[in-house]
Amino acid sequence: MKNSIRFYGLGAIAMFGALLTSCGSENATDSFFNDVDLIPVTLSKDGKWSMINDKGEVVYEDEFKNRPSMCYNGVFSVEEGDGFTIYKMGSKGPEVFGEAENLKYAGYMNEGLIPVTFPKKRISVLDKNGKQKFELAPVKGSEVVSCADGFQEGLLAFKTEEDKCGYYNTSGEIAIQPTYVSASRFSDGLAVVSQEVGDSTDTKTEYLVINKKGETVFKIKDGYELHSEQFMNGYLSAKNEDRSILIDKKGEIIKFPAKISSILTWNDKYVIFSNEENSYGVANMEGEIIIRPKYYSMAFDTDNNFLACKDPKDKEVLRLDKEGNEITKLDYENVIYLGKFGYIAKDGNTISLIDKEGKTVGNNDFYEISTRVTACTQLVESDYFNAEAIAGTVVGMIAQNGVGKIKIGEPASQVFKGADPSSFSYSYSKEIEDLSKKGFRYNINCQANFNESMTNWDYDYSTYQGKYVWNPASKVETISINLSTQNDWGKDGFDTLLKVLKGKGWKEYKVGEMYNVSYMGILKKGANCVFVECPKEGQRATVSVTAADSPAVSAVSSSMTSVTSESKEAKADANAPVVEEAVATDTAN
Repeated sequence: MKNSIRFYGLGAIAMFGALLTSCGSENATDSFFNDVDLIPVTLSKDGKWSMINDKGEVVYEDEFKNRPSMCYNGVFSVEEGDGFTIYKMGSKGPEVFGEAENLKYAGYMNEGLIPVTFPKKRISVLDKNGKQKFELAPVKGSEVVSCADGFQEGLLAFKTEEDKCGYYNTSGEIAIQPTYVSASRFSDGLAVVSQEVGDSTDTKTEYLVINKKGETVFKIKDGYELHSEQFMNGYLSAKNEDRSILIDKKGEIIKFPAKISSILTWNDKYVIFSNEENSYGVANMEGEIIIRPKYYSMAFDTDNNFLACKDPKDKEVLRLDKEGNEITKLDYENVIYLGKFGYIAKDGNTISLIDKEGKTVGNNDFYEISTRVTACTQLVESDYFNAEAIAGTVVGMIAQNGVGKIKIGEPASQVFKGADPSSFSYSYSKEIEDLSKKGFRYNINCQANFNESMTNWDYDYSTYQGKYVWNPASKVETISINLSTQNDWGKDGFDTLLKVLKGKGWKEYKVGEMYNVSYMGILKKGANCVFVECPKEGQRATVSVTAADSPAVSAVSSSMTSVTSESKEAKADANAPVVEEAVATDTAN
């Protein structure tokens, strides 16, 4: 995906779709699950979530309505109410981890740190006690919009609002500046990043391998199609001219025979692959096939052994040695190796923990089991939303007699001077593209609304030809500033707009509601008037500028209900004439 952080390795583990290993090899699986304390399970078909330890013993029985994450490095997260809570292991039950409650996003604990997002705040990084260590502040004025869900090798990948990726270190400093289009986690001291090269007429994406100093170690050669973007056991997986390859940490490649269609996973000695018929087998790093591709699915087991399934209808999983000889036959539909927890095995509707001989560990069967390292996604996103700054941007667009360079009462021919009138045939409004703005979590576009059609059809009967010409009577009646946001705007946003307007000298004329669906405000300043409309539910607002003596002021005012305040000026103008068309135009925006 373009313009994004790429995450591989830790994260959600697919369960029972096929034989899978959690992190790609037996070494990675063992290393990962050494830091897992508890795994979530359900003890009945529709039961609540419990946790089990590596002995298969039930801990925190029926404790959670929603599925928790695994307890990793002593903490885990779960969705509760409108947000997520992070818990730590306690002697008498789970305990809230510091102040980590009602979170919008929750990552996982690694290297003594965990990224989280509190409502309406920037991303924070909590320490091992659940206290904020630092905040992901703007980088050179650009807000940080997301980050990886955990630190890896002392670095945390992040993305700014300009879609540029970089890395923080564990002290909250920028270790690698955000200059990349995408960025993976670090592994084996290296990460894969991408950047766009070329000019505006011809650009392409170039992939680089960098070290922790941000130095380029080597470039991925043109023609290489990356299948993995994080080093695992010293290699990246790719394709080159329909040949499967592995790329080592120096950029050297291992090219495999054409009969190896796709490399699925690997360790430092072997690769599990599939052929064109989607049958699975094993090859060594020299490309020699050591287990013929005849299996429906395969995964790494311990000690360079393998798990394999010949046919899903057989409902049995084989443990094979590195020569492909059968060690044990496990009478289960599917088996996944989970390091110190042993194996989880599915049989019908239930799941069991078993050892490598197929014997049950513990006294419980489970209906669901989850090996997700977080309770939400693999991204932690910012929820920061500076409504007052956005309102300031909107209000700052209002000029003395209009918006920007567009003036109230200005003829259409002047507003669009030099444009072809045929492009505006019988139009009453037009977006002013030059006034469009885009910022963190918001977009603004402006529309000029005219009292009459902007153009007329001028037909010459002597030549039997006609053309569109500007209508000299068409004048700008209102200019609408339309705001759309990624966060709810509603009453808080409405009040913020009024506050900022009043701070700029605008006087409240009337405030209330429009048709019980929108908050509506009318304010005046000098020769101008503004209508502020915000739907009660939604992520948008409209500020429309018009003349203070416009009939639209009375028209909109008369359509408002549930008035909360009304000035003497409003009462004095109560008998102003009404223009129904203006009401329709303004309220529609």
